Amino acid sequence: MSIKALFGSTDLYKQFVELAPVLFFAVDRNLKCTYINNRFATIHGVSQEEAVGLHLAELIGETSFKANLNFYKKALSGKTVKYKGLTRKSDGKQYYYSATYEPFILDGELVGFTGTVQDRSSEYRLAELSDTDSLTGLRNRRKFDRDLRATLRKKGQSALVMMDLDHFKAINDNFGHDVGDEVLVKVSRFYKKYMRHKDVVYRIGGEEFAIILHNNDIEDNELAEYCNQLCRRLANTSILQDHPITLSIGATKVLAEDNASSLMRRADKAMYQAKYSGRNQVSII
Repeated sequence: MSIKALFGSTDLYKQFVELAPVLFFAVDRNLKCTYINNRFATIHGVSQEEAVGLHLAELIGETSFKANLNFYKKALSGKTVKYKGLTRKSDGKQYYYSATYEPFILDGELVGFTGTVQDRSSEYRLAELSDTDSLTGLRNRRKFDRDLRATLRKKGQSALVMMDLDHFKAINDNFGHDVGDEVLVKVSRFYKKYMRHKDVVYRIGGEEFAIILHNNDIEDNELAEYCNQLCRRLANTSILQDHPITLSIGATKVLAEDNASSLMRRADKAMYQAKYSGRNQVSII
């Protein structure tokens, strides 16, 4: 697959590809490179001339090549492929990208495919920031509302856990808001430490937090034990010197007929039952 075959008689498209802020490449049916644009060359540390004839695995590395191999095979079967992915470059940083592979047909024969890869890291990080509580680094209320709606749309058993720090107003009044903020940060670290990898904790306002337990075939007594462990562990964790920090927790399993409002009302009711019953305890509805 020659450059002339790829771009035709005009250099206009080639100029566009060279100037576009994307990685562009072309390979033959053996996944050997026939062209890369200047940005691809810069990112992967190889000249455009040196790249021609190299196998794609040599250009992007075995790890990235193997991760994307099934997509390459689909493109070589004549299908247009579009997907989003995550990779880690040699500098150790993660990069989010979108890729499109288009089969390349010449004289009625599939001779390879072209690939366009665009770095989406800035967009992803911006989205991450908009979903993150600036003080604690936890997911925020905006993200919670969206995830809760998504959970309700999915099949499978889930549960909602609502948590409120006990006597937090007294901490702010007696020690100041800076200390109060420090407590929130330390409690958030505590949550991160004890969360299971598939569960997500959110700061949904002030000293109130929530956990969505995803797809758990969990009995009420198991849910209660999970929450009681959080209570006990936090009460035994040093957050503020000579001042125990405790939680009131309310939890409820998602019911088939639930919407976001009904689920939240039930979890809130359970949490306030825990508070009215003396705090530092759990209520399950």
